[in-house]
Amino acid sequence: SIPRSLCSQIMTLPADFAAAFKQAQRLQSQGRLAEAEQAYRQLAASTPHQETVLTALADMYLQSGHLPAAADTLALLTEVAPDTLKHYVSLAGVLDQLGRTDEAINHFHRLLSRQPDLADAHFNLALLYKSDKRYAESLASYERAIELGIDGVEEVYSNMGVVFAEMHQADKARAMYEKAIALDVQYVPALFNLAGLHEEEGNRARAIEIYRRILSMD
Repeated sequence: SIPRSLCSQIMTLPADFAAAFKQAQRLQSQGRLAEAEQAYRQLAASTPHQETVLTALADMYLQSGHLPAAADTLALLTEVAPDTLKHYVSLAGVLDQLGRTDEAINHFHRLLSRQPDLADAHFNLALLYKSDKRYAESLASYERAIELGIDGVEEVYSNMGVVFAEMHQADKARAMYEKAIALDVQYVPALFNLAGLHEEEGNRARAIEIYRRILSMD
């Protein structure tokens, strides 16, 4: 299926390009992936609408499980549209799956060199640092995201709790989960992680109480 964001872009494109683009999409939907790939690549080489084409090509690679090709295409997208966060996020997810987390981190550093106050970029960088077990850097990136006014701070605190838990610092993990819950008493990830922490510490009664609280939520 074609992502809605792409459909809305197609409607604003010149008729000749839109027709060729739709033909590439038809080839993809028919499972003629080699032909679709060739069509997308020809369009990308000959049009000013390169971001639209590369986004579709990357989506095709992702849907068909060709992760190295998806990574290469998404990396090119970050060069074509160097200030568009979603391309970096998609690229990081693929690179992380491929065990190339260091590359993903480097791409986010490149984005932050252009937009140092982009809170969501710091948040995503923190996720990558955590995946790479670079815990101090992960925590610092989360803290920077909070300083920059990121939305959904309860998620940041909960994620910081997970980092502390992996560092075997249970008291700090608990404090982070409780901070998240103080901001949103129904924030399930923090409640679930807090219950798990109590369970690990042998406090099953408290863990069960929290699990029941989660189950009772609307």
